[in-house]
Amino acid sequence: MSEERVGALTESVLAFGGGEHLSGVLTRVSGPACVQGAGIASMSSPERGGLGVLLLNAGVIARTGPHRFNVKLARALANHGLPVLRFDVSGQGDSGTTADALPQSQQVTNDIVGAIDVMERMAGVEQVLIVGLCSGANQGWIAALVDPRIAGLVMIDPFAYPTGKTLAKYHWRRIRLRGARGNLSLAGRSLRKAAGYLLQEVSRRLKQSSNVSMSEESDYESRLPLSEYVQGMQRLVDRGVNLLLIYTGSWSRHYSYPEQFSDLFGPYPFAAQIQCEYVPQFDHTLTLVSTQQKMIRRIESWIELVLAQHQLSRSDRVRVAASRPACPTELLAAGR
Repeated sequence: MSEERVGALTESVLAFGGGEHLSGVLTRVSGPACVQGAGIASMSSPERGGLGVLLLNAGVIARTGPHRFNVKLARALANHGLPVLRFDVSGQGDSGTTADALPQSQQVTNDIVGAIDVMERMAGVEQVLIVGLCSGANQGWIAALVDPRIAGLVMIDPFAYPTGKTLAKYHWRRIRLRGARGNLSLAGRSLRKAAGYLLQEVSRRLKQSSNVSMSEESDYESRLPLSEYVQGMQRLVDRGVNLLLIYTGSWSRHYSYPEQFSDLFGPYPFAAQIQCEYVPQFDHTLTLVSTQQKMIRRIESWIELVLAQHQLSRSDRVRVAASRPACPTELLAAGR
């Protein structure tokens, strides 16, 4: 393990997992957190109740994140006293592969569980919040269904399920942005493309076996079946997992207006417990520095609320434990 000081922070390069094939960087305050202010900025390490943050790969981008976003976010959160681990899953970035012939989703889940294990050992965390973009958001969600130590998820451009309004609003927005001349030019090209596409689609469907139906996720390959997504969301909410979903303008073909989540999932009990935001001015890879800064501030404010809730529930557990007569094993633990 090698370490480097970055201002008031220490960054440790870790090798972990089976055969130590996984590579990551743990960022934390050097020594006790001594920062002033309210909310998360005022909490020292013991007061945080063992909460840490895990940052995942975005697609095939290494652990630094698009335009080094993960590096900037890790240091921002660590300056608030939170230990943050950014790491590469198996076969990406600096991480090697394993001999296990597992499906990718299962392997990534195992990698995330291993990353939480190393945060427990190195930073004393009891629960983690995961921040993921695109595939990282989806992978974090899947892992949360398996590992109860995952207490919250920030999901940027994750699974999206269109409504009847989605494509209409997406195309209307594009029409307004182009202007009259651009739309006339586009109309001619679009008609030619549409005619060609229609012929190809008719031919394809005629060749398609009659016992195979179009899947509901055919237009978005990585999307889970709707029923599976609903069940998973309800399980996470019932367990008390905090969720923040953020959709950018680059995802507008799949998520194109602020009320889309509530329009589709409003009837389900979990919907009222999930924060979902649409920011069309942001792009998928957070290219602009100003966009990154705004996203970091949004994540910081969300984590502050989660921490307040986490501290309250932890205080309740402490009060309950204090009101119980101590058994011999608890007395021995207290003696240690």
